[in-house]
Amino acid sequence: MYSDDAEKLFDSQRAILLNGITQVAERPDILERALLVNLPRIQQKKRVAESDLWKQFDAVAPRILGALLDAVSAAIRGLPDVRLDNPPRMIDYARWATAAEPGLGWRHGDFMAAYSENRAAATREAVESAAIGPVLMKMVDRDGEWSGTASDLLDELTYGGLATDEMR
Repeated sequence: MYSDDAEKLFDSQRAILLNGITQVAERPDILERALLVNLPRIQQKKRVAESDLWKQFDAVAPRILGALLDAVSAAIRGLPDVRLDNPPRMIDYARWATAAEPGLGWRHGDFMAAYSENRAAATREAVESAAIGPVLMKMVDRDGEWSGTASDLLDELTYGGLATDEMR
């Protein structure tokens, strides 16, 4: 019975999918662990009924499964030899995907290049979604770089003509 049992801890990991029309994740901590996928809008003439979509999927499902198994096989085989020069925050994920590159038909380094660009895009999203972000980006575009204290930054934004009314 659950009332007679002691506390139990379960260690688990699970991927989470967040979906939205606008950017759902805005905080840097979640964006750093996220893969951003921006899907193009399906043109009206290319839209299909769900039943037709599943028929099309069922027709290619064996090839998809085969491709996934090829990638897993390559990853298992290559994982012990994977060394990342600049390991990202999710190093185990990056090592696994890098090891799977041959099974996916990718060249060595393709995954890390794509993953690095995705993380850079996530960082841009975080900066752009912050209230002060666009102003800081304008300042860096104007000056190239900036260094100083928070008070110095406030002065620069206020007296440098970049602060918005919302920031004052």
